[in-house]
Amino acid sequence: MARASKYPAEFRTRGVQLYRDSEGRTIAEGARELGVGAETFRKWVRQDEADRGEAPAKPTSAQLAEWARLRENVELRRTNEILRLASSFSPRRPGGGRSDAPVVEAPFEVEKADTAVARARHDVDERRAVVRLVGR
Repeated sequence: MARASKYPAEFRTRGVQLYRDSEGRTIAEGARELGVGAETFRKWVRQDEADRGEAPAKPTSAQLAEWARLRENVELRRTNEILRLASSFSPRRPGGGRSDAPVVEAPFEVEKADTAVARARHDVDERRAVVRLVGR
């Protein structure tokens, strides 16, 4: 996303209007008078021409704003889809809140269960060994 302009919109509009009102002045001269970069001022003038319909090949400010809004909308939809899919695999809620979703165990929970089973088997084996020794 583009950062906010350090020049207020009113300043830009007045600068472009001064340039349009003066005949024979170059963009570089107008930029120097305003104290802005020549390329920055040139972009302001070209965008004003597009907004007035003088440069049909260049999109207007309204079109640029709409495109930015649509891009943001697409990004938000993509983010929501990722979050929706991720929530269906939540290890804290069986099925991620969906009744038709299979219960998915997280790998660390499976490892915990495997470790607990191994410990229980080991304890049983030790008890059997002790019983054998004591029973003899």
